[in-house]
Amino acid sequence: MIFGYGECGKDTAASLIGEQLDLTWESSSFFAANHFIFDSLKHINGYNSVEECFQDRRNHRAAWFNLIREYNEDNKAKLAQNIYETHDIYVGMRCREELREVKRTVNPFCLWIDAEERVGLECGGSCTVGIDQADCIIQNNGTPEEFKEKLIKFCNFCSTWGLAKL
Repeated sequence: MIFGYGECGKDTAASLIGEQLDLTWESSSFFAANHFIFDSLKHINGYNSVEECFQDRRNHRAAWFNLIREYNEDNKAKLAQNIYETHDIYVGMRCREELREVKRTVNPFCLWIDAEERVGLECGGSCTVGIDQADCIIQNNGTPEEFKEKLIKFCNFCSTWGLAKL
C-alpha cells in the first residue's frame, strides 16, 4: 500500500515500483471514480466522463473522502479488498479507521511518500492517515530524479531480500 498527502508522488511511486517489481497497482481514487463516485457526482459537477471526474478530484477532496467513507461504512476495508482482488498495490489510503481495518484484515506493507516540505500538509477533512502508520517512508522533497533514485533503491532492496511479493 502506498499512501501520503495529496500531490506527494504516490502514483509516480506506484508506477515505478510496479514496473521494477512486476506488480500491478490501482489508484483508490480512480477505482472509486469508476465504481461509485462518478455516478454520485456527475450531475452535481456536470461531469461527462469518469476521467473528467477523476481529474477534478483535487477540487473536491472532502466530498471524495466522505463518499469513500460511505462506501466503506459496513466494511472499513471494502475498497481495499476490492482493489486487492485484482491488483498488488493499493494507492491512496486516506482514512485512519479504514487503514486500521485493512492492516487487520489484509496486512499490507505500508509505504508513506513524504513531500511535506515541497507540497505542505493536507487538511484533516480529506486525509486522516499519517506518517506514523507507515512501515517505510520515502522522502520526495527534492528533484524528480532524486525521488526516482530512492524508489529504485527501495525496489533493489525488495528484490535482494525477496520482498517483492510480500
